[in-house]
Amino acid sequence: MITLFVLSLPLLAFSLIALGGKDLLASYVTTGMLMFYIFMKKKDTKIYFPKEAKAFLCFIIYVFLFSLLNIYFGGGADKNLTQMLITAMYFMFYMLLINIFSSFRYKQAAKYINIFIFICFMASLYSIFQFFMPNSDILGGFLRNANKSFVITSQGFRMVGMENFGRVSGFAPEPSMWAAFLAVPLALMLPRLYFSMSARKLLLYLVILSAFIMTYGRTGWLAFILAILLLPIFILKGVKRKVAIVFVSFFIAIGLIGMAYFGAQGLDGSVIERLQGQMTAVNMFRSNPVFGVGLGGFSINKDLYAPAGSSVITRDTGNYAYNLYIRLLAETGIVGTLLWLIFIKTIWDRYYSFYVSNVEILRDNNIKSFLIGLGLAYFTIIFSWINIEGFNFMYIWFVLSLMSCMPTVISKNMNQVPKQLKTKD
Repeated sequence: MITLFVLSLPLLAFSLIALGGKDLLASYVTTGMLMFYIFMKKKDTKIYFPKEAKAFLCFIIYVFLFSLLNIYFGGGADKNLTQMLITAMYFMFYMLLINIFSSFRYKQAAKYINIFIFICFMASLYSIFQFFMPNSDILGGFLRNANKSFVITSQGFRMVGMENFGRVSGFAPEPSMWAAFLAVPLALMLPRLYFSMSARKLLLYLVILSAFIMTYGRTGWLAFILAILLLPIFILKGVKRKVAIVFVSFFIAIGLIGMAYFGAQGLDGSVIERLQGQMTAVNMFRSNPVFGVGLGGFSINKDLYAPAGSSVITRDTGNYAYNLYIRLLAETGIVGTLLWLIFIKTIWDRYYSFYVSNVEILRDNNIKSFLIGLGLAYFTIIFSWINIEGFNFMYIWFVLSLMSCMPTVISKNMNQVPKQLKTKD
């Protein structure tokens, strides 16, 4: 059942059925099946509830209370309540996954990462096929029918991109989301190639990398470059690591300045649309800085806060702020955004403190490359949120839950019990 869940992760925009105007995504169904399977199989009532889950729960409670206030005052209640329920659903998915993974040993967790990489390889082969095929409604819409949840690019994968070729969308709503997805397996495999190069690993990597390039997804590309830059920080130790952090921080700062400068020199329609969406969210935040307009309130209020002279924002794709952090500021204010960032930071703190304090465990290059790959994948995800606003893809929760559980899993493998492991009846 877990294998079925992992195999469904690349299906970002595949809906099995539409219920009440909402898509029932394939990954939701496999997660629900997994939840039922674990419930029937579980023999005790112990629940793994780490600090990260508590931080996420605080965010959920805040969103819930604000939704109740919006219902009371009659402001966008339906949308706020719907988004609150969806966010609560992701909390349940996260809790399910960390309770499953926390019971694993290293080899079990590694097995499912390998399955994930292999299914990404197969999906990449299909993406390459997309790239070289002429425009086709059948291929463009294959396993990409969740138009109730996403704006599926009307031209399928044939969007203006590199010269006479189109941008591939794979199984995602649009190319940039597919690029952000493929950056994850590339990050997971990067340390494997460094520590133990083989022809098989290189083949898998080059196929995924080719499909990744064919998306022409600039945010995904930059997320992958960030992973490459961060790799030395994980590998080096002591003073060398500190020097690497300084150099990487310098290059990242230069890169961000360059993005801002060169991006302003040649604004295409896509960039203009994203900037207008982000400006709308910023205007919304300025007017509601503390609590925001409520989760899901951006699409309701966007016309009121659209920048002067805006024309692109009125299109369907104007429902997006194109930046998760700015959208959280607009919808949940400073309070909600801080709670979300605390959740993301606690995941990193738990992972990194374990990584730097267990030198003996990390003498095993297989375990070390596994841990480093997860860390790099984590950074590709949080970086991609600067241009892709959603956390509504299950591969994100797959990575975050593995990050939360790896100290427990690997300590178990070395016959150790980590101090962080706590259970509640």
